[in-house]
Amino acid sequence: TRLFINTPLSPNMITALSLCIGLVSAVFFLQGTHKDSLIGAGTLLFSAWIDCTDGEVARLKFLESKIGGKLDIICDNLVHIAVFFAIGMGLYQSTGEDIFKLLAFLAVFGSLISFLVLSSSIINLKEKVSINTSAFKVKNNLTNNLANRDFIYFLFLMAIIGRVDIFIYVTAFGSNIFAAYLIYSKIKSALSTS
Repeated sequence: TRLFINTPLSPNMITALSLCIGLVSAVFFLQGTHKDSLIGAGTLLFSAWIDCTDGEVARLKFLESKIGGKLDIICDNLVHIAVFFAIGMGLYQSTGEDIFKLLAFLAVFGSLISFLVLSSSIINLKEKVSINTSAFKVKNNLTNNLANRDFIYFLFLMAIIGRVDIFIYVTAFGSNIFAAYLIYSKIKSALSTS
């Protein structure tokens, strides 16, 4: 954040920079080699670190906007979907095993469903935080814990040991279980309020 605060870059430009770097990481994963997966994981980590600064820069420069919050969420999910797809397809290209195409599809599907279910609540949460940062505390519940970006550290570890195949298996099943949990929670919440 300190590096970006003294530049002319707007928070939305930082978000776009993070998106571009994240998409570059997907291109590396698409190659399917150990070396490229390691570079892709490092690039994704760098993208995530940059992405963590856009909101802070927006608050410090008084440039917060609803569009910026939405753009941030959309770009994050575009990167995740591109990376999950690229990992699966890269593994398919390097091994010839069709299961990796299916895992890529499942990972993308689960992530997309989770994004669609969660996006409005995340946007609302960001708006509440920006209105009153000191008085508002994020409720630390299961959904918030599971929807964070910590998977990138697991992916980086799997890339180091040359086992991104484990990551795509976990992501394919985990993202769909999480999506099912979100849908169940949404239905349960709707039924309890009516």
